[in-house]
Amino acid sequence: MDLDLRLFRYFVVLAEERHFARAAERLSITPPTLTHQIKALETRLGVRLCNRKTSARLELTEAGRRFLDQARHVLRQAEEAGLAAQKAARGEIGSIEIGYMMSVATSGLMQKYVGAFRRANPGIDVNFRRMPTIAQVKAIVEGTLDIGFARPPSNYPPELAGFRVFTQPLVVAVPGDHPLARRKRIAPMDLKDEPFITTALEIDFGFGEFTESVTKLAGFSPTVVKRATDKVGLANRLRAGLSRFEVVEHGGNGCRGVDARDYGFKVGLVVASPMRQRIQ
Repeated sequence: MDLDLRLFRYFVVLAEERHFARAAERLSITPPTLTHQIKALETRLGVRLCNRKTSARLELTEAGRRFLDQARHVLRQAEEAGLAAQKAARGEIGSIEIGYMMSVATSGLMQKYVGAFRRANPGIDVNFRRMPTIAQVKAIVEGTLDIGFARPPSNYPPELAGFRVFTQPLVVAVPGDHPLARRKRIAPMDLKDEPFITTALEIDFGFGEFTESVTKLAGFSPTVVKRATDKVGLANRLRAGLSRFEVVEHGGNGCRGVDARDYGFKVGLVVASPMRQRIQ
């Protein structure tokens, strides 16, 4: 049954006033118009909703009392639906999908940026998805991810924008008993003949360029003998003596028993988002 929302409002006001003239005044319509609308509502429902006791006062029938409860409920739902739509349009409610790398989880960025956003926007449901940079870029372009904390790519796809939010020292991690572990700084040429381990290719996107840029200063490309899925795995291989060198960003986690020596370079993290929803 298709009923105009306006008819619900007319009936609720009439039920509250119990008087056609006063109800019509509240509704800013004439009493004859209100009378006509209530009769139209009763015709559509096939029931009598109210009886006039006197020329000035009316009473609700049992059907009218039942309909009143439901009419108020319908009006509340309509109002809430409108408010929800307005809040969603203003960005006050909804959800946001955030991608992040493992480095972000240990950097304090989530607490600083996302925590502040959540406190300022309690109606927004925040969902986190741990993903490497390549996967984040793909997901943002496809619209399944809203923003991502990732390594800065050399070039952004045309659909994306990004800005730097964090930098870390670029260091070389070595076993504690290696001669270079006693140095505070290591020159790129010192690593020319050493085997490297590094992260998997899909994770190394954006970060591998930093590694190569350092070694190219000494005129060589690193000899990568093994790749691992994360920093903890790399550190474990170093501790076990299975590899000698690893170039990483300084994170401070998972490297007990492994020395990190400053390269004198910085590696950054960026927030990437669709161009149509550029974040300020």
